[in-house]
Amino acid sequence: MKQIWIALTFLRSLLDRLYSLILSQFLHSAGTQFQLRAFGNRITHPWNISVGDYFSSRENLKLLAGGPITVGNNVSCNSNVVIDSSGSSISIGSDVLLAQNVVIRSANHATDLVDTPIRLQGSIGSPVVIENDVWIAANCVITQGVTIGTGTVVGAGSVVLHDLPAMTICAGNPARPLVNRDPTS
Repeated sequence: MKQIWIALTFLRSLLDRLYSLILSQFLHSAGTQFQLRAFGNRITHPWNISVGDYFSSRENLKLLAGGPITVGNNVSCNSNVVIDSSGSSISIGSDVLLAQNVVIRSANHATDLVDTPIRLQGSIGSPVVIENDVWIAANCVITQGVTIGTGTVVGAGSVVLHDLPAMTICAGNPARPLVNRDPTS
């Protein structure tokens, strides 16, 4: 039974590598060691996606690239991550960790016209920027128009509605800085 499990694991690994190799040919650019799981992902408009070296993802990654998505080097996405650039661009720096169930969206519904149903008002969008060395913990939502500074940690379950400064630990709904990570300041 153990040999069957080892054989199935090896086969899954080969399928993942083949899937990643084929998909990387459709991306705007893909660095070395681009690695996705072979099943459960959804990727739209791959020509709008640029990925750096050593990108890895668990299952059920959704890259919905209505606008440009740029990802740096050494970025890791856990399972069920959604990156949706339908409203504007999304830029993710290098050495970024995205835990499971993170949602990053560059658009939101327009709600200004009170006499018109929200579903008919369209959407508004603005860029999302996640700088280098950021960890976004499980179940976080990153909304349109925010910048998360270098070295920031976003605590589990946070909703990011505004810019977060560099080198801080932030949490809450809405997320706000709690602790400065830089001991010199």
